[in-house]
Amino acid sequence: MADFSGNRQYITTGNLRGSDRACLFLMDYPRRARLKIYATVEVVAVDADPQLLAQVAPENYRARIERIYRFHLQAFDWNCPQHITPRYTARQVAEYSQTLQQRIDELERENQRLQQLIYPK
Repeated sequence: MADFSGNRQYITTGNLRGSDRACLFLMDYPRRARLKIYATVEVVAVDADPQLLAQVAPENYRARIERIYRFHLQAFDWNCPQHITPRYTARQVAEYSQTLQQRIDELERENQRLQQLIYPK
């Protein structure tokens, strides 16, 4: 994983100096899934491995990569979804509700037509 210059807090790097152990929580809120990854982390200088740098550098992103974190997987676990509240982006909500909106529009047109039959102007 590329580490970019930014907030200058160096929290991750500072913590890794004390212990190379890390735990990552990867959330998929819409599907209510959580992956826990336990790993040891190796800090790699950007000039130490050009091939690795090419793999982690995102295309069309200009920020300077300061270092690379290489994770060595120790264990992983998929958690129970019981207490994960589903969360959706505005785009997902729009996609999911498109069919409902179409049905509402259809019913409103039908309602108008029926009202005109019952109460002609």
